[in-house]
Amino acid sequence: AATDGEGRFVVTRVCRAPLRIQAGFSSVREATGTLQAQGGDRDVQVVLGADGVHLSYASLIGRPLPIEGLDTLPQARGTLLCLFDWQQRPSRNMVIDLARRAEEFTRWDVAVVGVQTVKVDRNEFDKWIRGQHIPFPVRMMEAHDEQTRLAWGIQSLPWLILADRTRIVVAEGYQLAQIEERIDRIGDGER
Repeated sequence: AATDGEGRFVVTRVCRAPLRIQAGFSSVREATGTLQAQGGDRDVQVVLGADGVHLSYASLIGRPLPIEGLDTLPQARGTLLCLFDWQQRPSRNMVIDLARRAEEFTRWDVAVVGVQTVKVDRNEFDKWIRGQHIPFPVRMMEAHDEQTRLAWGIQSLPWLILADRTRIVVAEGYQLAQIEERIDRIGDGER
């Protein structure tokens, strides 16, 4: 295989089936790495001296939100989902930050919805939500398995998903600043 302009290897004409990728530069074990992947996977990384598995996350950009119950939300120019696990500090911090900025999102006509992605004690969870004075609706994901996380494209927690008025995803990621850049353009037909 040859590398592209950025030095990445590009392998074409690979069947869409499980495969094992091996990379190395000598016969020494520490100089070789392997990775389990699927034909068609992109941006896979083989780490020399390690064995791994590539998990392919499906991006939701350009697709409808896959969550039940959003039809009960007030109509808004956009919807910002925050998928999180309240047991993790970065997730708690993101939810608290969104709660502090709730008025700002209201001015932008963006409905914020929290989605707890990991099964937890409902009473403790509800107590935390009340104690933090979270002003937006918070749902709990019904399924809590790896397949659901892959289908949602969750690469880390917290994970943010921004959708337009028609509930089509226009941005996703873990950095609020990048999502905010897209809020101004919701409704312009740009994706």
